[in-house]
Amino acid sequence: MKRRRIAVTTAVATSAALLLPAGPAAAQQPVDATTQGGVAFVLFAVTVFAFAAIIFSMDRVRRRRRDDD
Repeated sequence: MKRRRIAVTTAVATSAALLLPAGPAAAQQPVDATTQGGVAFVLFAVTVFAFAAIIFSMDRVRRRRRDDD
């Protein structure tokens, strides 16, 4: 009975965490590229460089762990 309650609670909490923020987030548009083209470009460039830095660091950590083994 206890396992079932934990499973149901986990399922409900996960569903709520995924579904509740989706409504307000979909309704907002923080930067409109038609009127704020420069800001949209800068934010996009920052996002791309941050993504590249994260991928680079993850690959570096993976290589270090492989070399330690």
